[in-house]
Amino acid sequence: MNAQKTGADIVIWPVHKWDERLNVDIEVEMPPANIFIELGFSPTRDVKNKHYRRFYAQELEKTEEIMPTCPFMYQNIFRMETKSTGLFSKSDNPADNKSVIAGQFKGKIKVYNTERL
Repeated sequence: MNAQKTGADIVIWPVHKWDERLNVDIEVEMPPANIFIELGFSPTRDVKNKHYRRFYAQELEKTEEIMPTCPFMYQNIFRMETKSTGLFSKSDNPADNKSVIAGQFKGKIKVYNTERL
């Protein structure tokens, strides 16, 4: 079980030891809190609800060790900004309009060929 405490695994199960003085099971060899986050609850040591999961500070698609290539497509979303010609009017000339980035689309898209050969 010590080999798991190096931080190489994503999920680590807790290790319990019987405490003679308190007559209860206590958890020993807890992983470092800056790498793993504690999840779940284990009322008894036989029930494996509680575990430690590896914590990543950034998105998983930006973590090289999890995903070497990003599975998502990123595309800018634009809106048109028109030039005002007066108090309540806008220009009808297309040359006065300019595109402004309004956000970014992030998604995973699959394209299927529906033609029958």
